[in-house]
Amino acid sequence: MQAHKGNVIYIHAFTFKGDKLVLPHLPATVKSASLMDGSPVVIKNTKDALTITLESQKQDTIVTLIKLTIDRPAIELTAIYPPSVSGSLAYLKPATVSSSIAPLFMHTAQAAIDDNIGTFWSLGRNDSVAATIIGRKFETQHDPKSEVWKRSGWLEVDLGTPRTISHAFIQELLWGDYSPVTSFSIDYEKKGEWKTAFIGSTIGKSLEINLPKPVTARKYRLSIAADGRPAIAEFQLFDKAKDLTTK
Repeated sequence: MQAHKGNVIYIHAFTFKGDKLVLPHLPATVKSASLMDGSPVVIKNTKDALTITLESQKQDTIVTLIKLTIDRPAIELTAIYPPSVSGSLAYLKPATVSSSIAPLFMHTAQAAIDDNIGTFWSLGRNDSVAATIIGRKFETQHDPKSEVWKRSGWLEVDLGTPRTISHAFIQELLWGDYSPVTSFSIDYEKKGEWKTAFIGSTIGKSLEINLPKPVTARKYRLSIAADGRPAIAEFQLFDKAKDLTTK
């Protein structure tokens, strides 16, 4: 956890691994690092991680407060996300969707690849149908089964470089009258064309999938269809297959 004031960031460290605490890269130059009593703290800020080194005897048993002074107002920094909990290769990678119920601020592509089951992506409006209700009350169209909402679409993730995928995890949102997925596919781009790696029907609350054979590509898609408007909470991709016999 962290707080900030001016050019200072205060890190509340609850646990260290030995004498080290590894955090996401800090997109700023750290001018100094210390405990609140002024004792210096060793830091290393690389493009991959911010590593804080502190002897165990100097660590507080409850919470260690570390003060970082950086080269700019902390409020100017973009959001710093924690490392992936799932280990998904799709975690917070650039992503797009065919449509979204709220494309500017929520329920976007990122909501389905953020390791957070509390956020989700849901399909957007069918503009041709929406045009027919101009001037009428919109409240009756909020039902996800209304014809005003699209019932099929896709989520595309760009991994940045070609990566081999052997396993996928999909979590669906099954509350609020959102319609269950009735068919889906996991697709990949090869030489400018989309190929299918896996075809399925229902997802349920969550679904683990080992692809029939590993696929190597930079861009992957989850394509879905339902009887009403569906919603996807998580779409995760992994390079290693999993033992599903115990599930």
